[in-house]
Formats: sequence, C-alpha cells, structure tokens
Amino acid sequence: MRTANARPTLSSYIYFGAAILMAVTAATAQVSMDASGDYQQEVLACNNGKTQQDKATCLTEARSAHAVPKQSLSTAAQADLQANALQRCDALNGADKAACRARIEGQGTASGSVAGGGILREMHEVEIMAPASPTGKP
Repeated sequence: MRTANARPTLSSYIYFGAAILMAVTAATAQVSMDASGDYQQEVLACNNGKTQQDKATCLTEARSAHAVPKQSLSTAAQADLQANALQRCDALNGADKAACRARIEGQGTASGSVAGGGILREMHEVEIMAPASPTGKP
C-alpha cells in the first residue's frame, strides 16, 4: 500500500526518460521522412504503417509534398519577391546598402535553403589600399 508521501523511485525516472526518448525518436523520424523529399520512400512508409498518420492522410501528404517543388513561381511573383528583398536593403546606408543590393541582384554566392533555415548570400570585395610612404608620413 502506498502512502500519500511516497517519493518517485529511480525506476520511475528511468521509465519516464525512456518514454520521452521514444517520443522524440518517433518525432525525429517523422520529420526526417518528410524532409527527405523521396516520394517512393514516403509512400513505402505510409503503406508499411511507419508513420503516425492513417494511410490515406499519409499518402495525400506525400503526393502534396511531391507536387510542391514542381510548381514554379510566376514571373510576377518572382518580381515581387525581388522587390521585397531589395526593399529590405533600404534600411542600410552607403556601401552597406550597395553591397546588399548587389547580393540580392545575384552577385557573389548563395548557399543554404529556406527549409534549412535561410539563404546565406555573400560577396567578397577586394579593397586596394594606397602604399604607405617610406617615411611613415602620408
């Protein structure tokens, strides 16, 4: 018989930790499957019951996720996105503003993705300084 003042035992903490670990593992597996973009693997997982959804919902989401990359933005939508990106450069001044606009307009390199947390655009500029005079005075 347990009393009202009973303390949790070590085994109860172990069971709780194991339950949390399994829940996190299942959630991670679901996210990685969705992020993979491999339609055949997603359908296979749906058919084998390896997802936390019913089969019909899982297959519908797999088809929808597979269709999204094939859709391209219209020219007008791309122009709107470009205008929005350039407008964000307006908050900067001088050389920073010019460099921002150059990166948005495609100069330099871009890496990453929106799904991965963002696109990193970088551009390296070489600035050539005037040589120092031999006397140390300009």
